[in-house]
Amino acid sequence: RKLIVMRHAEAMDPEKGTDDKLRHLTRYGKGQARTCAVALLANGHAPDLIIHSTATRILETRDAMLDVWPTPPRLLDDGRLYNPPYGLEPDNLLHFFQRIMDQAKEDVRTLLLLTHNPAVAQLAATFNNGFPAVLKNNYPSATACVFTSTAPRWYEVGPENARLEMLIISGEKVVTIKDPQMASHPQGPRVPEAT
Repeated sequence: RKLIVMRHAEAMDPEKGTDDKLRHLTRYGKGQARTCAVALLANGHAPDLIIHSTATRILETRDAMLDVWPTPPRLLDDGRLYNPPYGLEPDNLLHFFQRIMDQAKEDVRTLLLLTHNPAVAQLAATFNNGFPAVLKNNYPSATACVFTSTAPRWYEVGPENARLEMLIISGEKVVTIKDPQMASHPQGPRVPEAT
C-alpha cells in the first residue's frame, strides 16, 4: 500500500469578512498542483483514490491534478478533513485519520489524503515518527509525503508499518528517501500554523 499525505497548493490570502472555506488557489498554486501530479505519476505514485476536504482550495488542487493523470482516481469528499480536531495527541490523531482511510476499499493500492495544515503536518510526523528532516519543520503548500506500508488494511496503516519513501516539496522538488537519517527530525515535530 502507498499513502500520500498532501497539503493543498498555494491559496489566496484570506480577505477580511470572507469564508475561509471559499479561498481559491493562486495561479502559482494551480501550477504547483499540476507539477506535483506530474511528479507523482513519473514516480509511479498516481492514486487510485483521493479522500479530500470540501474546501475550495482543496477542490481546485484536486482538479488541477486530475488533468495530469491518464486514469482518473476515484474521489471521496469528507467534510471532516476541512476542520479536523486540532491539537490531538499523536495516537488520537492517527485514529482520526485511520477512520477516514477505512473508507478505502481493499482494491485501493495508492490513497491520497488531501487536506490542510496543521493536521497534514501532524499526520506526516506521526507516520514518520518525527517531522521529516528535509522539510525543516515546515510543511509548505503542495507538499506531499509518500509512505509505503505493509498493513493489510487501510485502517491499520500506522507508524509501525509505514516508511517514508519520497517527498515532493512545494510541488517542485522531489526527494527520494534512501537514508533513514533523512527521514525524521531529531527534535520532533513543530506544529505549523493552520491553513
